[in-house]
Amino acid sequence: MAEKTLNSYKETRNYDIGFEAIAMVAETIAASKFMWLDKIIEPDSLLISCRTNASPGSWGEVIEVRIKELAPNRTNVTISSYAIAQEIDWGASGRNVREFFQALDYAILGIIRRNRMPSEDLLHIE
Repeated sequence: MAEKTLNSYKETRNYDIGFEAIAMVAETIAASKFMWLDKIIEPDSLLISCRTNASPGSWGEVIEVRIKELAPNRTNVTISSYAIAQEIDWGASGRNVREFFQALDYAILGIIRRNRMPSEDLLHIE
């Protein structure tokens, strides 16, 4: 499910894979593809914050990744992105969320293949 405004974009997906694996992959993506800001461990979830670089036309965007364990091997991931200091992001926030999910999905499939587990059993995306 996706929510869009003039300067933000938010999407949620559920995965049939453990919380720890998702959290490890999300932290790696935030540190390698974006500028790492913070990691907040909450009672029922993990919040990872990062941002994009500024450009001549933008101050960049903040990306927040909230990971929540729904049940053993059932994890909810919500990624949101919003523009810094501008009213319209011209689609950048949506691209950030889709890019983060694409990297997350790719890394999870790699984990599944390395462990020789059938992907249809572990990677169920809603």
